[in-house]
Amino acid sequence: MSNFINPIGLILGSGSLPDHLVRLLKRENRPFVIIAFVGQTDPALVEKEKHCWVSLGEIEKPLEYLKQQGVQDLIFSGAIKRPSLKDLSLDKKAAKWIATIGIKAFGDDGLLSGIVSLVAKEGFRIMGVQDFLKNLQTSPGVLGEQTVNPTDWEDINRGIDVLKALGSLDIGQAVIIENRVVLSIEGAEGTDALIQRTKTLQKTPQGGVLVKLPKPNQSHLIDLPTIGLQTLENVKSNGLRGIAIGADSTLVLDRETLIDTANKAGIFVMAIDLKSKNFR
Repeated sequence: MSNFINPIGLILGSGSLPDHLVRLLKRENRPFVIIAFVGQTDPALVEKEKHCWVSLGEIEKPLEYLKQQGVQDLIFSGAIKRPSLKDLSLDKKAAKWIATIGIKAFGDDGLLSGIVSLVAKEGFRIMGVQDFLKNLQTSPGVLGEQTVNPTDWEDINRGIDVLKALGSLDIGQAVIIENRVVLSIEGAEGTDALIQRTKTLQKTPQGGVLVKLPKPNQSHLIDLPTIGLQTLENVKSNGLRGIAIGADSTLVLDRETLIDTANKAGIFVMAIDLKSKNFR
């Protein structure tokens, strides 16, 4: 039996990260309940667990469920594709929250920071997924055997500068650079779609670097940048040279398999110490 009294509340979106989190908590025999979003959360992941299905725009129902289950701590995990506000069916509390957050609700960082603050006022504590999946973050350096050549470094540096500028405007976590030229910038479609739509813009069959970093003012409690095998497969199939991520600020899923696959494909994965002035 579990020695934990209160279950953890999991607010789950799509992607591989929710599955990693659920498997870890089950392995450690930690009780949890799930808030799942219609059309976004994988039904197979939650069907055998305690859960509550909600639509985006419902706040009262999930809060009531979490309180009934005795939840005190919440973890947000996975991607959420956010529709426009006009397409949301907001309940009274959701409408009040949007009004409280104000114009910041139209940007990812502003909306998420607003949610963190409002959830805390409801008596919950939000914890970062990295607090539980501690092995998903990585120290600075190359992950694997592939080295970063001078041209790659120029592209990485260019990508870092671009993302710092865009991040201050709450735009995207990823960019693809080839020979210091910005080929594409991540929008609402996500990183995988970004990579796929860049193929026709590349000047060489094997060129360009994906740079993916947290935004300067991004909360580390929700929506940390994440890469996994799907990211690597897209990088490989679209002919990119490598991936640069933020050390200790980007989650790496299936790390050992990802590194082995990158080695075999000749793709570098570089973790950058963004606090250091000597990483370039």
